[in-house]
Amino acid sequence: MVLVLNAGSSSLKCSIFDTSNMPQRRASFLVERIGQEHAHVESTIADKVEHEDIHVASHGVALQWVIKKAVSKGIDIHKIQHIGHRVVHGGEYFLQPTRVNKAVIEQIRACIPLAPLHNPANVQGIMTAMELFSQVEHTAVFDTSFHQSLSPERYLYALPIALYHQHKIRKYGFHGTSYKYISERCKKVLKLSDIIVCHLGNGASICAIENGASVDTSMGFTPLQGLVMGTRSGDIDPSILFYLLEHGYTQEQLVQLVNKKSGLKGLSEISNDMRDLHKARAQSTKADMAIRVFCRRVAQYIGAYYATMSRCQALVFTAGIGENDGPIRDEICSLLHVPSLRLDPTSNVQKIKQDIQLISTNTSHIPVYVVKTDEEFQIAKEITGMSGADTKEQDTFEAKHK
Repeated sequence: MVLVLNAGSSSLKCSIFDTSNMPQRRASFLVERIGQEHAHVESTIADKVEHEDIHVASHGVALQWVIKKAVSKGIDIHKIQHIGHRVVHGGEYFLQPTRVNKAVIEQIRACIPLAPLHNPANVQGIMTAMELFSQVEHTAVFDTSFHQSLSPERYLYALPIALYHQHKIRKYGFHGTSYKYISERCKKVLKLSDIIVCHLGNGASICAIENGASVDTSMGFTPLQGLVMGTRSGDIDPSILFYLLEHGYTQEQLVQLVNKKSGLKGLSEISNDMRDLHKARAQSTKADMAIRVFCRRVAQYIGAYYATMSRCQALVFTAGIGENDGPIRDEICSLLHVPSLRLDPTSNVQKIKQDIQLISTNTSHIPVYVVKTDEEFQIAKEITGMSGADTKEQDTFEAKHK
């Protein structure tokens, strides 16, 4: 069996797979709102779903809860032979799934300043899992690896080129594991390889994919660039930070400001959770404005990619908001002036039951789909494929860090 850990900025997703053939999910667990007063936990075993609301202080506590829950449901965790870890930022160091060792962990730590909401959770999940499962192989799969196909004119910033050569300052892009899964599903099932994918959740980004490869994406050097997110600002004028420094803010306060106090939470002064903002929207002008700013930014990025791609065969929504929030999808698409892009009002508001669902009309010039992402399955598939094999990437990395 394989255990896959997917630690987000405020969530932990875990899945246990039987890998005797293709990865087949035995159980899945979701812990949301980690660090908040009431975390929501969900477990799905043998198609039976259970929900609880408990206090979960950290990702480490969340993982311990998952293991305890799995054991209580009769899953023999001693049969777990391989653990895959989603890691958000790997810089230019990791281009493929990589076996975890001390040097790998230290390099992931070194990338913490580039992904302060994610890499600490990734490291904590790895360290906790290695304590609980010290005899099994651990492999890290990096969000940044899918975007290594970006061309220099897409990933370079208009800064002195020496900053790239000396400090590797460039666009890296994130949510790569999700985009790779979506790309492969669309190519296999829909026969589409040129698509725009909107991964909308507490962390949100957009990716332009041509011939199954990433050609541009909204997140950049860190997961802060791009769209408005749950607590992250997305695109802002960098001079704002210089201005605030001159008015008494410290560097640490600014890091907290743009990463943890901005986005939907900062604009609404209510919540970083879109579900809470929907409930408050009718009575709160701030909640309404936060939602409108969020949708406007998404539409602007879609428009930019649509205009610069050689062709776009479909628009795809995925992740928590993208898969479950029909009104947000409708609001985003209503801001686009793409010829004959039309959502079907019935399909769009229905609960998505299939892993791929068309939500546009039959006459829409550009079809619009909701595709359920499955990062854990993608990770299980990738680490199963490399299990027991020494990849060139692994050998190169270990040679450099002896």
